[in-house]
Amino acid sequence: PAIRAGKLSIEKRNEILVGMTNEVAEACLVNNHQQSLALSLAESRGLADAGFQQHLMRDLEQEGILDRALEGLPSDLQLNERIKAGEALTRPELAVLLSYAKISLSRHLLESSLPDDPHLGDLLAAYFPTTMQTSFRKDIEAHRLRREIIATGLTNDVINRGGASFVVRLEEETGHAPATVVTAFAAAVRVLSLEEIWTGIDALDTQVPAALQLELYRDTQDALRRQTAWFLRKTRLSDGLGGIVETFRKGMEAYRPLVTADADQPPEGSKLARYLAAGVPAELARNVAVLDRLGSGSDVTAVANLTKRPVGELAKLHAEIGAYFRLDTLRHSAEGLQLTDYYDRLAVNSTVSILSDAQRAVLEDIVRAPNGPEPSFAHWLDRHGQAAERAKASLDEIIDGGAPTLARLTVAAAQLRDLAHS
Repeated sequence: PAIRAGKLSIEKRNEILVGMTNEVAEACLVNNHQQSLALSLAESRGLADAGFQQHLMRDLEQEGILDRALEGLPSDLQLNERIKAGEALTRPELAVLLSYAKISLSRHLLESSLPDDPHLGDLLAAYFPTTMQTSFRKDIEAHRLRREIIATGLTNDVINRGGASFVVRLEEETGHAPATVVTAFAAAVRVLSLEEIWTGIDALDTQVPAALQLELYRDTQDALRRQTAWFLRKTRLSDGLGGIVETFRKGMEAYRPLVTADADQPPEGSKLARYLAAGVPAELARNVAVLDRLGSGSDVTAVANLTKRPVGELAKLHAEIGAYFRLDTLRHSAEGLQLTDYYDRLAVNSTVSILSDAQRAVLEDIVRAPNGPEPSFAHWLDRHGQAAERAKASLDEIIDGGAPTLARLTVAAAQLRDLAHS
């Protein structure tokens, strides 16, 4: 207002304008950095995402926005031949796919009601320089391109952080529409506090080896995909972001200290030990290293809300169940399978989801059963007797019986699911 009223000197006005110009330039550079990072992450995954990338290209063709031949992208036949030869998409090809994924997602978001969610208002404000946010807040909130700005911000966040095939992959896994996938993405970022973690990893530029920094980003990307899938399967996202974020962020705040408590003296050779040895700050190293365990906090929080029991109490029971049936080993075996087939990758994700569902079902059964004054996993084992022993013996045999295969892991997940619901 002071600028418009002419109450500031020319020098002061120029200082403000230069400051805003620099902010806009910085925002552009950040977006460029994140796009380059998305390409590097896709490159580092190699053939693992080839099936999802192929499916994305098919979807884009069906939408009528992509001509593979015109853009120099391989046909299905050419890509299949590449996969057999162990060759993935090149970086220029990944860049083309990234841009078309953004075009498609932005269209889907504008056709939905998601840009109208009041919880996403911070995306609108963040589009403008700080000075404008302070002085023109009401004008910004009433901006005629409000929906387009929010949709663009969401699109950049999802594709830059999750990758070009992030949305199509989760569509196929869960059956939800793109806008719903993005809603779950926004919830996952907030509940896992990923913005703070990403800022910490960004600050490691030139401080640690580039390959290690990329591994840190990859760990956050994996956690983001898992948590997004969880929200899609387990919550009613149509109710809006506000309540979901508040509930699960509060539960995660109670759960996080429980899984980081043993991180001060990590075992030699563990992920955390490697990060610390490479010079990653201790707090950041712990926060990244526990992300694969932190996802269980959503199941624990959900059961705590249903049963009105403390998160800490249920977290201990949940950990007991996992340790007894060696579920972390099963999950890591499943996620570590080197599979390129699109449907095999979906099957792996389904198997991991079944294991988590079974662990949660056992937890609920323990809490709801008449075990006396306190819920007890030992009492649950007594009640299930030989069935639990047989399931454990079978799982041990699958885990210890040689190299894991998709078939073995699928059988293991089915056995635990049957026991959990018996």
